[in-house]
Amino acid sequence: MTVKQALAASNNLVRRFLHVTIFLAVALWSIAILYKGVALSQQYLPETLHLFVLLLYVAGLVFCISLMATEAARKRELERIKIVFGPNGLLFLPVLTLVVAASVFASLTLTLYNHHWVALDPCAGKPVSAGSLTDFYTWHFFKLVPLIKIGETLKWGEPVCYSQSRVGFLIILFQALVVIPSINTIRFYWKNRG
Repeated sequence: MTVKQALAASNNLVRRFLHVTIFLAVALWSIAILYKGVALSQQYLPETLHLFVLLLYVAGLVFCISLMATEAARKRELERIKIVFGPNGLLFLPVLTLVVAASVFASLTLTLYNHHWVALDPCAGKPVSAGSLTDFYTWHFFKLVPLIKIGETLKWGEPVCYSQSRVGFLIILFQALVVIPSINTIRFYWKNRG
């Protein structure tokens, strides 16, 4: 290998590193803004207006989920996903959807809890709040990840306990509509990344 080839290879490596770093920074920034939007809405807006904001978030989630709901949809919408979410959209889209959906489901569950429509108890010493409920839905996501058993390995107990089937229904809804399509989209990406 000549010096010229070595320089070209190192330039390519630096370019790829910068590309990945910029992608991660933009992805994390976008996810954080959308996540924080739900939290700020819950905290500062009147409940009626907050529910309207949640409805807008749900519309966005429906769009995202429709793009990755089935393998046929992912194949059909691949170009749109790349245009809207970038060249690595098949990775960015499910992560964005999971984080925002966990936040939306947590906010909705907290609203139901505040009106005594669902019963929840703190399990890990944290009070029932938007944050502990986001952890609750994230915990249920990790519980579904096959083979790894992240929760058990990290000794991460369920953040919030429940005994009502209504809460169980919300968990099943979250898993069926958000978690399963997200996991399948990531698997689709790894299978077809070439």
